[in-house]
Amino acid sequence: MVALFLACVVIVAPLPTGAAERAGATREVWTAIEAEMAQEVEDGIPLSDIITSHVKLGEDIQEVVASAIKVGVDPALVVSTAIKQGYPAQTVIKAALRAGAPFDAVLKSAANAGPKKASSVREILTASVQFGVDPSQVVHTAISDGYSAQIVITTTLKAGAPLDVVVKSAIDSGVDDFLTIYVAAAAAGKPPAAVEQAILAARTPVKTGAAAFTLPEVALASRSLEPPPAIFGRGIIVLAPIPAWGPPLFDVGQLKINPFLGLSETFSDNVFFTPDNRKRDSIATVTPGVRVKLPFQTHVTELNYYSVITRYGKTDYSFDDTTDHHGNAAVDFLFGDRFEMRLSDQLAHDHEPRSSSATGNIEVFDTNAASLSAAYRTSDLTCLQIDYTRSNWRYVTGHFRDREEDLVAGTVFYRVMSRTSVFIEYGYRKIAYSDETLGFNSTVGTLQGGLIWDIAARTKGTIKAGLAQKDFKWTTKGNPSEMIGSADVRHVFSKDTTLILTAQRSINEPDSASIDYFVSTGGYVELTQRLVTTLSAVVRGAYVLDEDTSRTDRTSFGGAGLKYRAMDWLEFTSDYNLHVRNSNIPGNDYTEHSAIITVNVSL
Repeated sequence: MVALFLACVVIVAPLPTGAAERAGATREVWTAIEAEMAQEVEDGIPLSDIITSHVKLGEDIQEVVASAIKVGVDPALVVSTAIKQGYPAQTVIKAALRAGAPFDAVLKSAANAGPKKASSVREILTASVQFGVDPSQVVHTAISDGYSAQIVITTTLKAGAPLDVVVKSAIDSGVDDFLTIYVAAAAAGKPPAAVEQAILAARTPVKTGAAAFTLPEVALASRSLEPPPAIFGRGIIVLAPIPAWGPPLFDVGQLKINPFLGLSETFSDNVFFTPDNRKRDSIATVTPGVRVKLPFQTHVTELNYYSVITRYGKTDYSFDDTTDHHGNAAVDFLFGDRFEMRLSDQLAHDHEPRSSSATGNIEVFDTNAASLSAAYRTSDLTCLQIDYTRSNWRYVTGHFRDREEDLVAGTVFYRVMSRTSVFIEYGYRKIAYSDETLGFNSTVGTLQGGLIWDIAARTKGTIKAGLAQKDFKWTTKGNPSEMIGSADVRHVFSKDTTLILTAQRSINEPDSASIDYFVSTGGYVELTQRLVTTLSAVVRGAYVLDEDTSRTDRTSFGGAGLKYRAMDWLEFTSDYNLHVRNSNIPGNDYTEHSAIITVNVSL
């Protein structure tokens, strides 16, 4: 009787961490289990053993996976370990997502842990969509990671993802082979007419930059509204980047308004860029601006404005204070799937700084450039583009530089790979100066060939080279010809490392009354490395050679800095730069060291 009584006690005695209660555990019991698991992790027990022991005690694998993540184990390790142990991938994935694991980490770890076949990818994607992960994120992450676009599209649609969301995300991720989209959607039971409408809607050009256009990937958008990182021509002007887009402050329907503000303080040991008798000062710069974007039907309008207000710390140097204004507007039209057009206008009240002007003084000017670009895709492989730009320049002091320019260019693109095209471009520019007595009026003909690409979010760029011939109206000045070219490459090595490379060789209009033109050959490189989630290091360098009949300048620039992104709309940066020019005319030499602290706000 005693033995039987003891046996009964053993059977019915409450065991909070035993098999009987683990199988249908309450939240209180799971809290105790999580504490037990945290101790096991701290004791260094292998994760595979922890998972096996808890499942053997009757705990549900979903709860085991979720608990392991909640106690701090790397979600990627939990997912890969559980799947390698043979537990159903869909079950493991849903549990990890429920515990708050990042989707990209779950996708990569699940795919690496499972069998390398299409069925495992489908299982992962289906579980993710059915759990409630944003379908656009699922599609973009999977395609960007190299999975078959056809499998990704079909699987997410079968899992219940909306057709328009899947198609748009696929196109934004670099899928420009519409046949692939049609076939994949048809396999999921979607009618061709609905697919066609989704493709047309997804191709609405809602961005500036190359990704906005899919024929031939980067045609019209090569005329970006954003300023380049550096300008070459009688030295180097490294431009402070305009703050990136943040969440719209005003978002009414499709209308998006993003104001931004940059505040910086520069400490320079040579503010006048002189070879000797250097002067130190601090320079405050304020950059307010706003972006406005309004898509309508298959078209989009964009307006940008920003000002650069510079004030020197010493009142004795206030004569170098400047206030620049920059405004641009563009309307992108998309008619069907073959014809695109852009109308744009850019105005600026700007200046050449002392470091890059021929006189060594600040040269203030006004300029306006109105452009029309049109592209027509003649087939799935070829595209024709025509550009026209009318621009004028007016200088406050150097009136001999006042002029008007007309540029006409034609380009033929031929797609050799998905989102990669070769092209040949011919341009004709007519330059008419207000003062004709110096004989600067001329025409310039250019013929260039190149390569242009935009591959998902990883890499995009343009490289071209050719010949330019300048024909002066006064035949006594001759008809000089020069090799020209340019490169603009932006490559993402990983989520933490990004490279920007620009280069240019060009014939420039004269900046002195004593020369007819000068040639600039230069390059700029910038490497950004993310150190932690919110902190990045930046290293940059540039070099340019400027040559005319009497003067040769070699200018170099180098710098390094840190960027701290406190919030989506708030960024702090600190930079150190070295700027050096060596000229065959000693009075044009200079060396400048500067340190810059910047705060950027983008709403």
